[in-house]
Amino acid sequence: MENIIEDMHGQAWEVIEAYNALPDLTVCRGYPVAGPRSGPFQVIDTPELVAYLWRVSMQDAMRTLPIGESALRRIRQRHGITRDAQRMAAAARDRESLEAKPVAPITPNADHHDSSASYAAALVNDLSRHMSRTTIGRRTGIDYTRLLALADGAAMTYPEQFTLERLRDGERLDWMRRDDEPPAPADVVILRESAGLSKRQAADTVFADIKSWRAWEEGRTPMPLAKWTLFQYRCRDLNP
Repeated sequence: MENIIEDMHGQAWEVIEAYNALPDLTVCRGYPVAGPRSGPFQVIDTPELVAYLWRVSMQDAMRTLPIGESALRRIRQRHGITRDAQRMAAAARDRESLEAKPVAPITPNADHHDSSASYAAALVNDLSRHMSRTTIGRRTGIDYTRLLALADGAAMTYPEQFTLERLRDGERLDWMRRDDEPPAPADVVILRESAGLSKRQAADTVFADIKSWRAWEEGRTPMPLAKWTLFQYRCRDLNP
């Protein structure tokens, strides 16, 4: 029995060769059922193949698929796959991913921590559509090079997620001012003591170690704004 499949446009093809290029992608070659059976086999534009080409660069496609450069370029051209179109499609996927994710309550809750690479990249890239990454870093207290790593899919800590989500949701709190600076050591001590917390308990509330907390209170290193913001929220929970 002939192996017949349909391409992206519903045209029937007879498969002559099939290669398992990836675990979830088979590259097929053959002839159109309604066309002449002459000349070299043609790569069939299956929905799986086209979807994969939308997700990867031309260079990655050449490395992973048993398809020549000229054939890949023809397929990309037929389906309007350009770098700009891919960036726009990726941005749309990011927005859909963010919109589909339930909104976490504003009170910090580590149960809502999502360290997946896709969510970190979606958060940073979505914010980057409206402001520079320098501005994002300044408003969230996240180092610029760290933001680049998150955009590339690095695992995101909960304090980073919390501040990025708050910025994404359009909050304009005091800690987002352009002139924000790390808190003074005395302010850290006063807030901790007013909440009735030991240094170790305070460190635990912002997912930090005790050595870092002592350094912040003693003024040896500045407390990161993301940690300071999270600590302020934690103290509000303790002093409603």
